[in-house]
Amino acid sequence: MFDSIQKDRGARRGRGFAPLVVLAMAAICGGLASAGAAAPLERVVYQETFEDEASHSYPYAPEVDDSAVRGLWGHSFGPGTLGPGPEIVAGRARFSPPIDGQMVLENAVFPHLPNGIGRRSIGVRARFTAMSVSAGSTAAFDTYLEFVADNGERTEISVTLLVNASGATPIARLDVWEKRYVPGVPVTTSLWVAGTLLPQAVPDAIASGGDCSLDVLVDRQAGTVGVWLDAALIPIVSIPPTLSSTLHASDAFRSLHTSVRGPTTAVPGVVSLDLDTIEIYHPIANRFVVNSFVDGEDLNPGDLLCETASGGCTLRAAVQESNALAGLDEIVLSAGTHLLELEGVEEDDAALGDLDINDSTILTGAGRNATIIDASGIDRVFDLTKPDPYVDVQLLDLRITNGSALADQAADGGGVRNRSALFMTRCVVDANVANTGGGIMNHGHLVMEDCVVRDNVVMPLPGLSANGGGIGSRAESTGLASPWLNLRDAAVANNHAPSTGGVQIAPGSGAFMDSVTLSGNDGVQLDVVDGVVLVQHATLYGGGETAALKVRSPGATGAVVELLATAIHGSPACDLDGANAAVVDDLGKNAISDASCMDNLNGSATELALRLSPLLPIHDSFAHLPMQSSPLIDRGDSLWCRFFDQVGMPRHIDGDGSGTAQCDAGSIEAPVPEPGFATALATASLMVASFARRSRSRSARRIDGATTRGRALPPPSL
Repeated sequence: MFDSIQKDRGARRGRGFAPLVVLAMAAICGGLASAGAAAPLERVVYQETFEDEASHSYPYAPEVDDSAVRGLWGHSFGPGTLGPGPEIVAGRARFSPPIDGQMVLENAVFPHLPNGIGRRSIGVRARFTAMSVSAGSTAAFDTYLEFVADNGERTEISVTLLVNASGATPIARLDVWEKRYVPGVPVTTSLWVAGTLLPQAVPDAIASGGDCSLDVLVDRQAGTVGVWLDAALIPIVSIPPTLSSTLHASDAFRSLHTSVRGPTTAVPGVVSLDLDTIEIYHPIANRFVVNSFVDGEDLNPGDLLCETASGGCTLRAAVQESNALAGLDEIVLSAGTHLLELEGVEEDDAALGDLDINDSTILTGAGRNATIIDASGIDRVFDLTKPDPYVDVQLLDLRITNGSALADQAADGGGVRNRSALFMTRCVVDANVANTGGGIMNHGHLVMEDCVVRDNVVMPLPGLSANGGGIGSRAESTGLASPWLNLRDAAVANNHAPSTGGVQIAPGSGAFMDSVTLSGNDGVQLDVVDGVVLVQHATLYGGGETAALKVRSPGATGAVVELLATAIHGSPACDLDGANAAVVDDLGKNAISDASCMDNLNGSATELALRLSPLLPIHDSFAHLPMQSSPLIDRGDSLWCRFFDQVGMPRHIDGDGSGTAQCDAGSIEAPVPEPGFATALATASLMVASFARRSRSRSARRIDGATTRGRALPPPSL
């Protein structure tokens, strides 16, 4: 693994620092001579880019880079844990005023994590377009990776590159540390490399303004950490993979912190720390490119060749091959419809019926409207069979449709049934049918970001409960002990079930929802049964005579729902039921159509006419737009409000003309009326037109027009 990455980086020498996607494409295309397995590569999941550093001389021209945190996500493990949990990564980076004469690149930490990092092997790469250190100055770059265990113990791995040009000859030093923090126990520190001088060519190249990159790769399978320094015009300098004495297999990646330190004495022009990008990536064991739309089995799973009897690589054959091989694999799909036609149920090797995934896999399509996986009604589409949180599966840029679980014994999860750790990004799940969980049934850890779950159906069967037309989440004996559902930037709309057409959180499960619309579903939009759920900046819109939010406590554990800056409309808005206390906590800033949800208000308002548009298709999602004079405008929570709303539009806008930028309550930020069009924009249709004029590409920009920072990367184009 390490050798292949080192060779790949060496092949890039002389290209400078082109955009990351170009590099990713070069790496992929260079290793894919056939449809079989490629040489070990990497999959970049996060990129933080810093703009215009080349024109600055720090510390007197600091940049403030408000990164887009859309595209980042956190997942939480463990029962009763509210919110996105401890896994975090920097979402904003800036150069602060000098502190004791040093410039520090501060990271304001947000509770978000690039989708699907978890306990996989992880690499961090810092790229400098120039790191110029003049005579008499010093500069340093630090990166800290933190991993945490379920019991609170944590490991910190830190790497520092120091360039000192204060003497007659510049020198460079690389320090690598690891520390283990155990509650109530003195910190355990292991020093791998300290004060070791790098070859003179390194500081010479850096001090003269050359480009360079620093890689830190943590191999979770081998338990090792390796470090590489790749400076222009010199051989790669590496610290061989070293066995970690403190990192445990159960530790999950928690946070990334970086800092750039300038001279101890601030003198204009003596140092230019031109940090270009920070990247987070996974090493990949194998990559399979599907080149056939005909359904067919793999000839010999585990032989590193995705090949059917007809000679092509099908989706089914690629899944079988990935299941048979150890390590994280990626399956790449082109645009088109992949139709599942080999009938058979209750089979768990992906040979017949649904696609059973039982090993860590990234399945990447060409877009939610371009790559379609159609089960043609023979079975559900995907079945993640392993009740193991260390089996991580990512489904990216896909449409999952026409699945049916009615012939299955459990009859749950028409589109997807999950018992592992599943991460879904930019997906559509539609037109599936089951007895419960019409679109998705979750018995594991499920994270969904920028997805739509719509037009799925729950069909009651004798002796089985029938709920969760869109999504169901509950504990079961063959799943994980404490299932957890995270929804962000998602819409669950127009799904059908006898009582709960939207989302049901059943006993043993918990959930966190942020910037989500639940609307147009039959009956209840969100049904919480003895679960713990946090909902923030969401819109729950019920119709007819059914509550939008139902909270039930038939068991001994009780149900708790916490609401923050959320809009709820229903008749009634809430239905609190059960022998034990069904609690709805007001965290503030909510806007609710009646007083049925809570007795003790904490800054929220009830009995409101929310003034929302009908449910509308907006970009690649569905949502309700706040109309002019809606009480949702500028009602949101500044602390927990992110930079972008459900559909990628900027938050923190002065929507009421008060002179203060403030995000709105609910999942969508109201468009700002243009001068002279206030009256026209009062109608929903024209508001939608105004909204649509801001293209999806502009939604990936900062308000001042700078390019997006911190977005999870879409799949490379092959």
